[in-house]
Amino acid sequence: MTFKQVLSAKEVQHQLGMEQYPPVWLMMMKLRDIMGKREKIYQLSGDIELDEAFFPTRMNDAEKEETLKRDAGSQR
Repeated sequence: MTFKQVLSAKEVQHQLGMEQYPPVWLMMMKLRDIMGKREKIYQLSGDIELDEAFFPTRMNDAEKEETLKRDAGSQR
């Protein structure tokens, strides 16, 4: 099961103004579990937009010798 952690339980505890950490941690674990199960049920379809995503690519040996550009849109 994959967890996509955007906020830590500590950050959520701070944002909610809660004094105790364990209840916030448990809530976050339950939310992540439910979200993981939901991802197995629903699949994306149609147009999907990704912002600033980097995907590794396979390059043949000849391409590896060429100078590569850096940052967004780079070959790697």
